[in-house]
Amino acid sequence: MDEMKGICETIKGGSTYTSLINKGLLKAKPNWNFFIFAASSIRPYLYRKFVVFNDNDKDIMFPIVGKKTNFVDGSMNGIFMHKRVLKDVGKMDEGIGDLSKVKLIWAHRAVKCGYKFKAILGIRVM
Repeated sequence: MDEMKGICETIKGGSTYTSLINKGLLKAKPNWNFFIFAASSIRPYLYRKFVVFNDNDKDIMFPIVGKKTNFVDGSMNGIFMHKRVLKDVGKMDEGIGDLSKVKLIWAHRAVKCGYKFKAILGIRVM
């Protein structure tokens, strides 16, 4: 954490992936945010690759990892979204143990609020 704080704003989440997303968006300063998990590396200028596919603030983008092209089955590592999603859609449930179920319920709410999910090929978050 100390090393990352020297590079960028760093926020420590709770004990679940969903708590990391919720807390990160709640405390985010910029409008657009990446979610990169510990021990991951990203390539320079990653932001530039995502903004090419960005049409508006209601886009939620994530990298295709292991041929999984839908948000529910896809990786949580590398998600890129606007902080307004927390206000519009609400927090991801932190009490359900099944991450796929949490993502499915949250994605359903997001779609009902007009959000689009975009799987981006060629984004390497390792």
